[in-house]
Amino acid sequence: MSGSMQLEVKNAAEVQRAFAAFAKAADDMSDTNAEVGNLLLPDIRSHTRKRTGELAASWEATAEPLTAAFSNPQSYAVVQEFGGIEVEPTNAVAQAFRGNADGVTSAYGSGLAKRAERIGFDTKAG
Repeated sequence: MSGSMQLEVKNAAEVQRAFAAFAKAADDMSDTNAEVGNLLLPDIRSHTRKRTGELAASWEATAEPLTAAFSNPQSYAVVQEFGGIEVEPTNAVAQAFRGNADGVTSAYGSGLAKRAERIGFDTKAG
């Protein structure tokens, strides 16, 4: 095959152990997920329709080891967020993510870097 490249990995077992340790360290990102939730909540609330303010104020963020989630217990929240018959969607959650993409990326980058540092995983290139 023309243009093919070969790659030789030295110390493959050591590399595998390092990546396994890093994956285990990143198994619980609760703190970073909470940070992202707190970052996005104000924008989610600001992009939500406000007739009385109850819908916007009801947004909540929860953080688990592998996910950040946003919920709203108001019965009409789904229709307002995603739309319905004669109701245009607000897409508040999507708008918040788009408006804070750099902050979300930075938070997860920092969270992963902290975990890498904690286990002595060298993240420096070169």
